[in-house]
Amino acid sequence: MNHLASSKYAGRVLIALVSITSVLLTVGCGSSGGGLVIGKGGFGVGSLSGSYAYTLKGYGFSNSSGTAANFFAEGGVFTADGKGNITAGTDDFVLPGVSPIPTPITGTYSIGKDGTGSLQFNANGTAFAIFAITLSDTGNLYMEEADGAGTSAGSAHLQSSTSTPSGTFVFRTHDVQVSATMGTLAIAAGGGVTGFYNMVQSGVSNTGAIGAGSSIAAPTGGRGTITYTVNSLTHTANYYVVSTSKFLLLDTTPGIISIGLAELQSSSTFNAASLTGSYAFGSSGETITPGFVNTAGVFTTDGASLVTTATSDSSQDGNISSDVTGTGTYLVDNS
Repeated sequence: MNHLASSKYAGRVLIALVSITSVLLTVGCGSSGGGLVIGKGGFGVGSLSGSYAYTLKGYGFSNSSGTAANFFAEGGVFTADGKGNITAGTDDFVLPGVSPIPTPITGTYSIGKDGTGSLQFNANGTAFAIFAITLSDTGNLYMEEADGAGTSAGSAHLQSSTSTPSGTFVFRTHDVQVSATMGTLAIAAGGGVTGFYNMVQSGVSNTGAIGAGSSIAAPTGGRGTITYTVNSLTHTANYYVVSTSKFLLLDTTPGIISIGLAELQSSSTFNAASLTGSYAFGSSGETITPGFVNTAGVFTTDGASLVTTATSDSSQDGNISSDVTGTGTYLVDNS
């Protein structure tokens, strides 16, 4: 919770400005959250039932200033009873310069026949956050803040597991205005974490091994902590288990605003043929203006080394580029 704020929505960034979204890869990755696909017009409060993990990221003015704005990130778990009530949960809120404090939550929700609705978190009997939601199925939903207390957007996923993740996971994180990181987290049965990373920080690429001493702690209710070192900086993060093959990340390292995703690798050995066919992609980031860039498109690979076709659209600092085409090359090593 942000103790700099003192309004009805204490702990939250106030006055909406702009939404930012996470990187999305839409081909080759299932939702991993389980859930029943419901025909058009068949949703209701019973469609949201069980324990869900979520993360969001947003931007807005602080309560005490009409000019100073901050990014913020949020994550947690909540339990829906299938009857319109949030019976339990924990919300973690991260704002620059403020230590994240977990907030116990309850609440209510409503869902229309088309899968749209609202979700309200309460803390100490008072409205803490309100979101507009849309369900794609019973296991996955999008969330958009709708209480005037920020512009955060994200998603929630039904938890089919609440146990410590185990195995080698591919992960990605985006530290707003600082860096983007991806790599592997190999989680051993004893809680040790190894792997490698590739980071782009202030335009410079860095690669290396996950630092010694990195570890993961067992979760409570699917909510736990992980510590890992990349580029000589030790990161602490909350993680929220979705399934045995997927968990969400909320960085709690001081001065960092970041959410991320980790997914279990389906194979132990890769090569160029592992990337074959047509892929859709999307990304978001920042520019040195400072400003923002968002890109989406498609590309096709030949399974050997060539990107045979690529088309993308982008918006950079308000300037639109449409139907940009090209070709290229790619390389995949055995990891």
